[in-house]
Order: sequence, then C-alpha cells, then structure tokens
Amino acid sequence: MRTPSRASIAKPPASAGGFTLVELITVVLLLGILSAFAASRMLGANVYTPALVAGDVMSVTRLAQQTAMSRQDAVVSAILDPDASDWRTRVVANAGAGDTTLYTSRMLRRNSGATVVNGASSLTVTAANPLRVVFDGAGNVASATVGATALDPSLGIRVEVSGDTPAYVLCVAPTGFVQRGTCA
Repeated sequence: MRTPSRASIAKPPASAGGFTLVELITVVLLLGILSAFAASRMLGANVYTPALVAGDVMSVTRLAQQTAMSRQDAVVSAILDPDASDWRTRVVANAGAGDTTLYTSRMLRRNSGATVVNGASSLTVTAANPLRVVFDGAGNVASATVGATALDPSLGIRVEVSGDTPAYVLCVAPTGFVQRGTCA
C-alpha cells in the first residue's frame, strides 16, 4: 500500500476568494453597533422623554401609595411639577409640621408636557400648578389637585405626558392603583 506523498495532497490555491465565518460575524456585529448608534443620534433624546417621565410618575405614585399605607402618622402625597429645566417627582409626608420630602427624582424636560384630565377638566401641569395626589392610610386616593383646582378622585386621574412622540397616558384609579392607559 502506498501512502500519498506530500506533493499529491491538494492545497487550496492562495488566491481563493471569500470570507471566513469570523470575518462575516465581525462585519455584521460592527454594522449593528453603527446602525444602533446612528439611529439614536437621528431620533434624539426627546423621543424617549415622555416614556421616561410617565414611568417615573407611575413609580413615584406607587411609592407614595405604599408609603401612605405604612405611615399611618402622616398624610403622604405624590407630586409632579416642572422645576427649572427638569421634571421633578416627589413623595412627601406631612405629620402636622409641614411637608417633609421622602423621595425626589429629576429628569430633563426636553420638549415634554403633562396634562391632567379629570371628568370634563383638562389642566396643564406647570410650576405654579403642580399635580398633587394625596393617599389615605388604606392606599386610596384621598384627594388630588392641580394647583388650586381640586380633582374628583372617584373619576380617576388621567395623566398624559406628551412630547415628540404620541402621549403616554396613565390612570390613577380611586383605589390608588396606577396603570398605563386611560381611566375606565
């Protein structure tokens, strides 16, 4: 039996075309990274602001509700207001000696606005007219105001955060539960 010599084993020609699998994966990965970066630059940060503000309002309102149920000694509120170039959401407690801020969150406003709808009323949230939702010890909405205008908690409080994209709508139900979507 003869073994093949080294000269008879075929080698691919040095000029064979094509890419290796590693090269193809690297190119696809780089194109994906570049396209994600380019898309975020084209869309801008303003596109995400309403979603972020709505999520923050939802989180802070839930935190205020839970705090109200655990702090029977104080009236607990969630507050949304623009402050300079930021949206400010806060949880405050009042045990009789004035408001004490328990939690504060801030994010850039970036061309966004907030409107509160309650029954036939539609009110814009401004620095002079902040949204304040007050919870009782059972976690229900005891009262709510936009500035000096009292809202009817039994109708639900619809918060619409708008910007460069469609508005994000939240509902604070009379029971204090916050959900995304309109009030039923």
